[in-house]
Amino acid sequence: MGQDNVRRYLPVGSVRVRVHPDDSAFDVFARACAAHVAGCGVVISTPPGLESAIVARLEALTESWAGGIEFVEESDAHWRSDRGGTGGPRPLCRARPASLEVLQAGNAANGCVVSVPVSAEGRLELLWYVREQSISTDYHRYGNLGIRADEPRAQVM
Repeated sequence: MGQDNVRRYLPVGSVRVRVHPDDSAFDVFARACAAHVAGCGVVISTPPGLESAIVARLEALTESWAGGIEFVEESDAHWRSDRGGTGGPRPLCRARPASLEVLQAGNAANGCVVSVPVSAEGRLELLWYVREQSISTDYHRYGNLGIRADEPRAQVM
């Protein structure tokens, strides 16, 4: 009593989705779409020379998103060196499996590298791309609820 508690979920910022040759279409599409739906900037990163029909299809299908997804080709070593330089840190990288260079880059950028399998349960997969913020507002003064004293509220346990 005497306190409002509000939760909200904010996007983590920029998400780099690292594509592996063994990734299925579901793996790539689910990671990219979940990050986009959560409001994150999405970068699809492929290793040099990877000719992926999945990535080509994703690029064709998301063309109307007007830059909502960026597609880059880069080696793990380049990815690692770019994070500490002018490229800036990437708060989240979704890679499976994650190489040592990617893990070290995430650590150096003070970010997060997620290398677990993609969840088919959307509400669970989306949790990687948001951060929860809880806001508590006290409206009582020394136990006096003031004009809000007559509001209906749940039983106090």
